[in-house]
Amino acid sequence: MSALTVKNGDSDNPVFEDIRRPEFRIENDLGLFDGIVHDVRVTNDTASVSLEYLAGEDSFWRDYAKMSLAVLEDAPWVSRVEIVYLWGRNVNVSVSSGDLLKASPGSSRQRSSRTR
Repeated sequence: MSALTVKNGDSDNPVFEDIRRPEFRIENDLGLFDGIVHDVRVTNDTASVSLEYLAGEDSFWRDYAKMSLAVLEDAPWVSRVEIVYLWGRNVNVSVSSGDLLKASPGSSRQRSSRTR
């Protein structure tokens, strides 16, 4: 859902803004992956997600970075993304937002290291 909003009193240039809560956006975005989201919590510092991953372990590691980036896109102010995978045993994987962005495809740091 979006709403037409005016920023800084500039009524000549209204913009559409996503007004859904970040927890709701994260849960919806992670619904695209092969899993069931159980809990989403967002604070000023951390976005934490608990989910049951239904595909195999190999798929999990391929999807991990994509899921973490989706969480960060919905809560760009956080400094840490934490995903708790509920399997036979819980696996907690946490990454700083800065490290996640540095490692993401297309980041300027990753491109410069490839050209050396």
